[in-house]
Amino acid sequence: MLDPQNPPAPVRDFINAAVKADFDTMFRQVDWQASRAAQWAQNIDSPHLPEDRAPQMIAQGFREFEDISPRMLQSKLGEIAIHIGLGGRLRGATDEERDRVVAALAVPEVKRELPDKITVRLEEWRQRAATVTEVWAAVTDRHTYWLALGRDGKQILLADI
Repeated sequence: MLDPQNPPAPVRDFINAAVKADFDTMFRQVDWQASRAAQWAQNIDSPHLPEDRAPQMIAQGFREFEDISPRMLQSKLGEIAIHIGLGGRLRGATDEERDRVVAALAVPEVKRELPDKITVRLEEWRQRAATVTEVWAAVTDRHTYWLALGRDGKQILLADI
């Protein structure tokens, strides 16, 4: 059982930074690429992606995804900070919740042919997303934020379930 009074450092630091609306610290605590790689990979194979522009759109999305910054995520970080700042509680995820978080973070194989650089990075993100150890829930009045600790114990992955 996970002790909500003694969460791992990245979880604790993320929550404390959210209470203070310290976006830079919040940003540093999260492995953003591994957190969002599943959604990005699903979009690559979307039938709504125009075939004639797909390579350019994927390359542009990849560059933005790799170079993600606190500024790009300001509204998301602000939303989290507001909700957590208004109060809530931290608890360990149940086994079922943990399974759902792990499934949400799992990066699917991409059918579309990709440049080698993107394929290599996507595989790195897939591996990092697959190494979740603990899952924590930051429960607020409006939302539950799922904080998954990666195997390296240095950063969390933010999951939507």
